[in-house]
Amino acid sequence: MTDDPERKSLICETLHSHFGGTWEITGTTRSNFSHICFCTDTDADKQMVVKDIVPHLFTETPKYERRALAERLNRRTHRFRELLASFGVLLTEEFMTTIILNGDGALHITSHEGLNCLELLRQNPTDDYAKSIIGKILTSISGVLHQPQDRPIVGLDLQLANFTINSDCRYVDVFPPLYYDEENVIYIVHEPQPDNQDIIDSHVRRKFLTPGTLRRFRHFVREVKPHWGHILNDELERVLNPEMWKSVKSYFDTLPDKEIDKIDGQPTEAQLTRVISNIDVNDLDGFRDIAAAVIPDIPERIDLMKQTFMCLRTPGPGDPPINRIGELTRILKPFTIG
Repeated sequence: MTDDPERKSLICETLHSHFGGTWEITGTTRSNFSHICFCTDTDADKQMVVKDIVPHLFTETPKYERRALAERLNRRTHRFRELLASFGVLLTEEFMTTIILNGDGALHITSHEGLNCLELLRQNPTDDYAKSIIGKILTSISGVLHQPQDRPIVGLDLQLANFTINSDCRYVDVFPPLYYDEENVIYIVHEPQPDNQDIIDSHVRRKFLTPGTLRRFRHFVREVKPHWGHILNDELERVLNPEMWKSVKSYFDTLPDKEIDKIDGQPTEAQLTRVISNIDVNDLDGFRDIAAAVIPDIPERIDLMKQTFMCLRTPGPGDPPINRIGELTRILKPFTIG
C-alpha cells in the first residue's frame, strides 16, 4: 500500500507538473507489481489511476541507477502497448509514463476506465451476462489469440480484472510487459526478468501461447462460477478459427481438473490427495484448476479461490515462506468426504 506521506506528496506533485490542477489521492490498493493510487484533480473533477511500478526494485537499486531503471521499465511498457495495439487490442484512452520527481521510481498514469470485468460479474453473476462479457473480451483480443504459435510476439495476462467494458472492451493492465524483444532475442516475461531459461519458457507457455493463455482465463472465469467453463468453451468455439479451437479444446481435455469431474459427487480426502499428488509441483495452474473444480458454488467461493491463487503464486517481496500444497489442501479439505 502506498501509505508513505512523502511518497504520496511526490505523486501528487508529479501529476501537477504534467496536468496542473490540485491533486488528491482518494484511494490506494496494491497488486503484485505496483502500488496503485486513485487520484482526483479537485479543480477539474478529473480522475486518474497512478501506478507506482515495482517500488521494491527501486529500493533495492543503488540511487544512481534508479533513473535508468525507470527509463527501461517505461520504454518496455510503451513497446508492449504498441504491439498490443498492432493486434487490434484496445487500451486505456489516456496513458503516459513518467519518472517521479526525485528520480526514485517509475509512474504509469492512466485514465480511470470504471469497474473492471471481475467487479461487473460479481455484481451481476448471471449466465447471460457472463456470456456477453466473456464474448466481448475474447473478441477484443482475437488478433493476439491467432498469432503464429511457433513465435508469438506478444503475451497477455488474461485476468477478468485486467479488462473494462464501457462502450467497448479495453485491456487496462500493461505491466509487466509481455513481448518478444527482437533486438535482444529474448522474451520479456516478468519484472525482474528471470535469468533462468526454463522459467522464461514456462511464462511463454502460460502467457504467450494461446492454449496456455486461455487456460489462465478459464481459471479466472471459473473462479466466479464453476459452470461458466462451459460458457467459455461456447464463446471460444465462436471466436477462434476451427484449427485454433481444436488445439485449445484438446489442451483443455488434458487438464488435471478432469480427474475431479470423473468423480461422482464430492471427492474423498484420499481422492483429492491422489489427484494433487499427480500434478507436477511446478504446475501452479494445475493446482488452481483443482481448486476451481472442488470448491462449490457458494457465496464464499470467490474469496476461497482468491486464497488459493495467493497461496500458489510466486511469493512477492517481503512475503513469508509458505507450504503451497499444505495450504491448498487445508483450503479444500472442508469440501471433501471423510
